[in-house]
Amino acid sequence: MFTKKCHVTCLYPAPLPGHCCPVCKGCTVANKTYKNGETFPSPVDPCATCTCREGSLLCQKEACPVLNCPERYVDAADQCCPVCRGSRKVFDLRMRACLFNNRVYDNNTSIAPDKCTTCACLDGTMHCEREVCGRLECAPEDLIHKSRWCCARCKKRKRQCKFGGAKYAHGLVWRSDVCTNCHCDNGVVGCHVEQCGNNVECPKNTKLKYMDGKCCPQCVDDDAVCAVFGDPHYRSFDGRIFNFQGTCSYVLAETCIERNFSVRVRNDARLSNGFAWTKSVRVNIGRAKIYLLQKRLVKVNRKRVLLPFERKGLFVLMQGSHSVILKTTFGVKIIWDGDSYLEVIVPPAFKNKMCGLCGNYNNDESDDFLGRDGRSYFDSEDFGRTWRVGPRSRCRRKKTGRLPDSPCTRSKSRRRRARQACRVLHQKAFAHCHDKVDVEPYYRSCITDMCDCPRWKRCSCESLTAYSRQCHRVGIDVRWRQLGHCSDPLCAEGAEWTECASPCPVTCNNWNKPNICSKPCRPGCACAPGLVRFRKACIPPEDCEKAKRDRRKKRRKNRGRTRRI
Repeated sequence: MFTKKCHVTCLYPAPLPGHCCPVCKGCTVANKTYKNGETFPSPVDPCATCTCREGSLLCQKEACPVLNCPERYVDAADQCCPVCRGSRKVFDLRMRACLFNNRVYDNNTSIAPDKCTTCACLDGTMHCEREVCGRLECAPEDLIHKSRWCCARCKKRKRQCKFGGAKYAHGLVWRSDVCTNCHCDNGVVGCHVEQCGNNVECPKNTKLKYMDGKCCPQCVDDDAVCAVFGDPHYRSFDGRIFNFQGTCSYVLAETCIERNFSVRVRNDARLSNGFAWTKSVRVNIGRAKIYLLQKRLVKVNRKRVLLPFERKGLFVLMQGSHSVILKTTFGVKIIWDGDSYLEVIVPPAFKNKMCGLCGNYNNDESDDFLGRDGRSYFDSEDFGRTWRVGPRSRCRRKKTGRLPDSPCTRSKSRRRRARQACRVLHQKAFAHCHDKVDVEPYYRSCITDMCDCPRWKRCSCESLTAYSRQCHRVGIDVRWRQLGHCSDPLCAEGAEWTECASPCPVTCNNWNKPNICSKPCRPGCACAPGLVRFRKACIPPEDCEKAKRDRRKKRRKNRGRTRRI
C-alpha cells in the first residue's frame, strides 16, 4: 500500500487552504518554469510529483511501504519504491503471530528492521512506520550525520550578541577596552577584565609605563640621571655614588662616538684646599657653547642672555622656580641651581654611548670607573683625574700626597653644626623614602659639605635636594622645604617647593569644586596641605571671602585716590 507525503522544494513554504501540504511560491524548479496545471516529476526526488497551481507549486511524494522480505529478494529497478520478488515459503504460524522477513514474531513484539523503520506485531499483522527525511534549511557544511540517526540534522544556530550598540557573531572575541576581553557564546556576552599585578618591582634604571594597546604597565628603560652636589659628590647614570675633590675642569658627560653634546664642569676650592665644589658648567651643543654660572647667570657663546632663550633646532633655556633648565631637541635635560647642584638627564637612546665622570650608562655601576684612557680604576681620585680637560694652570691647587683633614676634626662646633643641619635626613620628613633609597650616602655627603661650609652658606641643602630628587624618581614625593632650613625664597607666603606641583592648583575660586586635572605634575611651588592659593599667597579656604572683600576695598580705595589726583 502506497501513501502520499508532502514534499517541498523551497525554504519557506506557505500553507494552502483545503490541502494538507504547503505550497512554494512560483512554478520554477531547477531553473525550469512550468505552466499552470502542468504536472511533472520533481527533478530533485524521483518519488515526488509536482503540480503548478496558479503560480504556486504543490508537491507530494510516495511513502514506500516496509517490505516483508529479506534484502536479497528486493527489486528496485526503474521504480520509486522497491518490491519483493520471487516465491514465499509456507510457515505454520502460531495464533496471532506475525511473519516478517522470513521470521515469526509473537504478538505485541516491536522490532527495528533498519534505522529509519519501526514495526510492531499486532494480532497477526505487522504494522510498520518509516521516517521520511524532509528538506533541511541549512548549508551542507552545517549538516550533522550520525550512525544511529535515520536523517541528517542541522547544527543548532548560534545566536548573535549585542554589545555596546554593535552585533557580534557567535564565537567572536573582541576587546571592549584595553583591559577587557569579551566573547559571544550563543547570544550571551562574557567579559574578562585583565588583572595587573600589584607592587611590581622594576629593575634599576627602569620604570613602569603604560604602553599603547596594553592594559598593564611594563618595565621600560627610564631616563638616566647623573647628579653633582656638594663638595662635590657624584651619582653616576647607573647609581654609583662617589666623591672626587679635583679642582680643575673635567668632562662630566659626553657621547663617546657621535659628539652630540658635551657637559664640562669647573671645580674650585671651597673653604679649605682639601675640598672642592662645582663653580660653573659648560655645555657644548653643535657650535653653541652654553655657560651656566653662579647666581643663575647664563651665557651663550660668551654673551649674557636673559631667560627664556631659544636656539631653534638645538635647545631652549628656561628659568625654573629655583634653577636654570636647559632642554635640548634630542631629549637631554640639564638642571643647574646657580650654586653647585647639577643634574644631567639623558634618554634611553643614549644607553651604552656615554663617557665621563657620570659613567657609561649601561645599568651596571660596577664598571663606572672607566677612565678616559680605557682603563678601569678602583680609586675615585685616580679615575676623576683622567677626565681632566684644559691646561693645568687653571687648576686652583696641586695634588698633594694626601687630602687634608676635614675642619670638623678640629672643631666641635663645626661637627655640632653639621649634625644639626643634616639630621633632617633621618627624621620624619624623609622616613617613608628610606626603604626605597638608601639615605646613608647622602647623610655622609651632607656632613662632609657642612664641615667645609662657610658660615653664611646652607651647604646641607644640596644633599637634601639630591636625596629628595631621587625619592621623587622612585615615586615618593617628599615635602621637606617647609621645614624652613632650605626654603625657597621664590615661593609665595605659605607655599613650599615640591618636585611634583600640580599645574591646576586649588584656589579660592575652585576649592569647593571637584579638581580634575589631566596635566602631569612638575617641579614648582605648591601651597601646603590645607591651604589654597589667593593671588600670591596661600591661605585657609575659610578666609577666602574675607580676602576677596579686603581686595575689593583696596581696589576701590586706590581708584578714589586716582580720581582726586
